[in-house]
Amino acid sequence: MTGPRDITVVGASISGLRATQALRELGYDGRLRLIGAEPELAYQRPPLSKRFLTGSQTAQSLRFALDPALDIDVQLATRATGLDLAARRLHIRTTGTKNDSRLRFDGLVIATGAEPIDLGLAGRPGVHLLRSLPDATALRDALHRGTPRVLVVGGGLIGCEVAATCRTLGLEVSIVEREPLLMRVLGDRVASALTGLHRTQGVRLHLGVALADLHGAPTVEAAELSDGVIVPADVVVLAVGVRPAVDWLRDSGLPLRNGVLCAANLGVRGLERVTSAGDVTAWPDPLDGATRRVEHWDNAVAQARAAARTLLTGPAAPPFRDPGIFWSDQYDLRLHVLGRPQPTDLVEVDGPIETGGCTARYLRHGRLAAVALLNRPRELGRYRRLLAS
Repeated sequence: MTGPRDITVVGASISGLRATQALRELGYDGRLRLIGAEPELAYQRPPLSKRFLTGSQTAQSLRFALDPALDIDVQLATRATGLDLAARRLHIRTTGTKNDSRLRFDGLVIATGAEPIDLGLAGRPGVHLLRSLPDATALRDALHRGTPRVLVVGGGLIGCEVAATCRTLGLEVSIVEREPLLMRVLGDRVASALTGLHRTQGVRLHLGVALADLHGAPTVEAAELSDGVIVPADVVVLAVGVRPAVDWLRDSGLPLRNGVLCAANLGVRGLERVTSAGDVTAWPDPLDGATRRVEHWDNAVAQARAAARTLLTGPAAPPFRDPGIFWSDQYDLRLHVLGRPQPTDLVEVDGPIETGGCTARYLRHGRLAAVALLNRPRELGRYRRLLAS
């Protein structure tokens, strides 16, 4: 079978953008489209919860450029609404229009990412999500309008970064988190250290409880928690996680299970010339055999090239293997996490974990499975090599 000659990439965030670039770099010279729901091309998302909110980084500095020489047909403000696999047609709708149009393809990369969970509160005055540049712009404007009291709902990565940023702006900040510790995905020892860091920095922590209700009209004035505590708040940031953006695929026949279910090489299960990359992708990780979906920036970039390669090579393409990495800046802490820590891992800590400057090694079945580096960036290369091997 000859290779595809008409490829469409759905999703113009970093994974979709990098997939189109990789296709050209790998020698594909056929027709290539990039479809994106947002009105602009991919931009850096990690700074949205940090430097962009403080005002030290501008929107223009976040944006990526696309080389015109790559000859990519870019269609922005255009949302995928359906997929007809039998006819190999993609249904799309441009913002401001009422009817769908259809695009024929013989190769497809799905890179539609994820969308934030809004708890049914999106659009209420004073309530903010943080996923897109418009989200971050609205939140930044609210944070710089007087001295608002901020409530962050969710103590994961984004919630902790937003809380730290707001404290550096001198704002009163509270976090409500269902778990007993912040960022508990890193295991209790590291999570305890991060929880203590936020407490020391003056964040008011409400742990082991949930948001029950919001008070105030028309804008938010306070939040009621599940234990009955009332927390004054002018700005509420919802950071309770995301879900894969697969609603447009519900009737397509694609295998969906917490994302688009793929083979180890990121080819969609049971299909030819259809691959997936980034936050929307669920695949069996060859590192431990578990089917997972990873929502971090470096993973989206790495999977983009692997999905492009598999689309051109076919089922014989090798599995996607990447130990994974994410990083976070909170106050004076630079955190790097390599690999994918699990709650059952045995954790060994080298250094003073309460004050940073330590290494946490996660052991699984007697082998190194992940590493958390707290203010130890010089060890990054060594552990990256160890995990890759």
